Amino acid sequence: MIGSGEPFFSVVTVSLNAVNGLRETRRSVESQVGAVVEHVVKDGGSSDGTSSLLRKIENEKHVKVVCSKDSGIYDAMNQAVPYCQGMYLHFLNAGDTYRTTEALVKIHDFALNTGLPEVVVVWYWNLAMNTVRTCPAKISDWFLFRNFLCHPAVFIRRDCIEEEAYDSSFRLLGDQDLIYRLFFREKRRFIVLREALVNYEGSGV
Repeated sequence: MIGSGEPFFSVVTVSLNAVNGLRETRRSVESQVGAVVEHVVKDGGSSDGTSSLLRKIENEKHVKVVCSKDSGIYDAMNQAVPYCQGMYLHFLNAGDTYRTTEALVKIHDFALNTGLPEVVVVWYWNLAMNTVRTCPAKISDWFLFRNFLCHPAVFIRRDCIEEEAYDSSFRLLGDQDLIYRLFFREKRRFIVLREALVNYEGSGV
């Protein structure tokens, strides 16, 4: 089980006018049992009532709220990273959730048992398509040539993101750019936990 000290996970949710999805995501993060998890919420200036929700949660334990203008999703993610203290960062978008209340404990134990790899990949449930999306036990060049890894299904060690960061010049697919850099150029270790532990809402950007 995860101890009561520094968080093992920093869950990062960036949002803009997505109050309903953000509420669901916050509820899911809060429901994780046996895990010390910090939740960093980065809002880019929403006008849909998100501010009321942020005022409600900003004083909760292990919650950090960051409100600042940004140039897009990946700039927002980069702005959130310095606030994170967890060993692993998980970018869980507004509307995305964990499938069970023990999801993060399972990933924590798996990461420890596999030597704290730089990247842990899990299977996920695509709610929009009502199907589980899987990947092979070993991520290969060929697999990444023909497929992409869903960002909410990827847990990245914080030191990797601090070294690389997201390229904020991308409007879309900046997450895949980072994954490709970590895999192909940096030769980081990717380990797959073959269990669907994340719900991908499926209707975002």
